[in-house]
Amino acid sequence: MLEQRCIVQLELERRLLLPDFQGFRLSVTGGSPSRHILPARPPSITIPHHSSLLHARLHALHNALYADRSTSTVYFTCNQGQIWHVFWKDSNLQFIPLLTDPLQLSSQEGTHPSTLIFCGPRRAIFSDGAKTIILFATGERDLDKPEKWTVEAQLQIGLDDIGFTILDARIDSDKNIHCLVYRIEPEGNLCVAFIDWIILTQNKDSWEIKPYRKLKGSGVIHYCALESDCSSIYVASERPVQFIEKPSNGIPETSNSVEKKLLYSWMQNAEDITLTLKLNVDHPNSSLTVESLRDCIDIRHGTIDRIKGKLFGLIDHELTTWSIDDSNKLNVLLLKREPGVVWPSLLKDGDENGEQIMDPSYVAEVHSRLAHLCSETEVTASNDAPLFNSQQLEECDFVSAEESCLLRLDSESYKVTHQVFLSAHQIVLNVQLDSSEVSALGLRHDADTCIWQPYKKTQTNIWPIKHDGTLHAFGYIQSSKPQKKYTVCSPDLKYSVVCEASRHAFIYQQDSTSNQLRRRTTSGESQRVNMGKQQLISFERDEEVLGICATNEVLFILTDSSIITMNMTE
Repeated sequence: MLEQRCIVQLELERRLLLPDFQGFRLSVTGGSPSRHILPARPPSITIPHHSSLLHARLHALHNALYADRSTSTVYFTCNQGQIWHVFWKDSNLQFIPLLTDPLQLSSQEGTHPSTLIFCGPRRAIFSDGAKTIILFATGERDLDKPEKWTVEAQLQIGLDDIGFTILDARIDSDKNIHCLVYRIEPEGNLCVAFIDWIILTQNKDSWEIKPYRKLKGSGVIHYCALESDCSSIYVASERPVQFIEKPSNGIPETSNSVEKKLLYSWMQNAEDITLTLKLNVDHPNSSLTVESLRDCIDIRHGTIDRIKGKLFGLIDHELTTWSIDDSNKLNVLLLKREPGVVWPSLLKDGDENGEQIMDPSYVAEVHSRLAHLCSETEVTASNDAPLFNSQQLEECDFVSAEESCLLRLDSESYKVTHQVFLSAHQIVLNVQLDSSEVSALGLRHDADTCIWQPYKKTQTNIWPIKHDGTLHAFGYIQSSKPQKKYTVCSPDLKYSVVCEASRHAFIYQQDSTSNQLRRRTTSGESQRVNMGKQQLISFERDEEVLGICATNEVLFILTDSSIITMNMTE
């Protein structure tokens, strides 16, 4: 049976776009950066020998500055195994060590960068990048009375000396902690990415690790997060990922994973759709009703709904016809309102009870239309003028040839339930807009970067992904920075940053009331020019940037010797 999945379309909120935005103006006003010497040096970046592109990318782009969105403060680790809390208090930057006994960090070959994730208001998870996960009891994390952290559990994950890092962690309703563990393993002549979904459970005074699910992918993982109730996982990657193992640790399979019997089939061409379903002999054909509207269909036989729901596209419902053949099969003909549009599924929300059958004549027609793209004969240019000058295109204007997509994978059915195609949209950044939700995804749309917030799947099988904000012109700007290492923005989306590995960080404030530029129109009227403010931070020579965090009030940049802060409210 073909796997049925819902194709999610990203719908822009036009009110969040600013078509007349004119760009950014370099400004020397506002806050100035402050440099603070670190009490201890953070671990340096060392890319393993004979590493793959996945290894190099993981180490080179690792962000060593960890944010606690509940308090808008940051943390970092040092070479001595201490975790430092960094925050502003009484106009001074405070460095508070949190551990009574420093950690023993691994230095073995193949170790991944260490990670720190806050999975709850009183807990944090730390990985040393080798094979150890440490669960900390952090207390309230109150800035007025910082508490020392205590080790609640220290567990060996056991990945055969293969390094790992933690992508996300979340506490479910049963107080279990779900973790997504990322690792890279050789497979033949290539290296592939694995995501191990594990669960930390507490038995009286001890904790243990239970393997839950495992995913595999062959490309770069750009984004990975657990759904708010820990029932599914969201993954944005160069190439699609998939579950590769069934539970083998006593976790029972649910009835949802049993394949459903096909109830109908459907076929489409450029103009119409044909539905075919076998009627039940237990009900007379006189009890059959077929109702169709412009965007939905309801086929009922007796007291049972055979097909019911919203259609993927619009139809001309007044021309819908149906008939019953000699083999007691119902055939329904639907005419598309927009001829030529290919429907990826019959129902908008998908239906596992149906199967699409490809129309051979329609497939041949599509192949003939695309024959010029793979023809062995050269296509000569026509005498018509070109629609555009290809020499005016820049590298960032070309659509990626990768199969980039955002998937929602259900842990019970082991299937991809929803999919968003991202090949036409460059993945720019991730940002935590709300501490109770998963991270939002920043995608390039034309010159802008639009922020998309995934939400928990509804009971009607809809996966809401809403356009919650826009970074004007930032999509084009970040593409023009070939030396960029980090791209971040504040949770309130008032400013965004492109940070290089050394030398410079570029700050772009979206709404700048200080830039009151005006221009005079041909009618003599004066209009305000919509422009933002750009600021520049220069680093010292030979200073390496290791991490960055943008809060609503302060921008933090971690280097190998200092922390640079900038007040963004001035």
